[in-house]
Amino acid sequence: FQLLGGRITYVPMDEFAEDMRTDLRGSDLSLANGKSGVVGPRQGFECHYDLQIIIDRRSGAVSQVNGAFHFIPVGVLAGEPVDRALGPQSEFRRALARHSPHDTTVTLWTYPDSFAVFQQLKEELHKMGYATAGRPMFEGSFIGGSSNGSRSSAE
Repeated sequence: FQLLGGRITYVPMDEFAEDMRTDLRGSDLSLANGKSGVVGPRQGFECHYDLQIIIDRRSGAVSQVNGAFHFIPVGVLAGEPVDRALGPQSEFRRALARHSPHDTTVTLWTYPDSFAVFQQLKEELHKMGYATAGRPMFEGSFIGGSSNGSRSSAE
């Protein structure tokens, strides 16, 4: 989830991963050194990705894929105010309901203007049984990741 402007927005990472797989299906990766693309929008974001493909020339098989992605906001500020998100019929709770607390770590990418509500959300997530990870963000930066990045770890 993104915390920005006192609002919380679900970042549909699993859905974007499937969109990227679909986008790559028609590509002949054996002829390319990489692929860039854009998928979405979903939940107010587009996913911009760059992949570098390393092919074992002897076997012709893909030996390694390095990549990076960024979620770029599109349109108006998405999500819902945090106080509404904590209510029983919120988008926040509907998005969480699709993920089991037993095998899900919820990452909260938090921008400076929303640090105050981070702790409140973290406490609520713990009450619901979810492990949480906080990712402080610089103003103007985009949520993203890469094969060289670090994984979120629960607190």
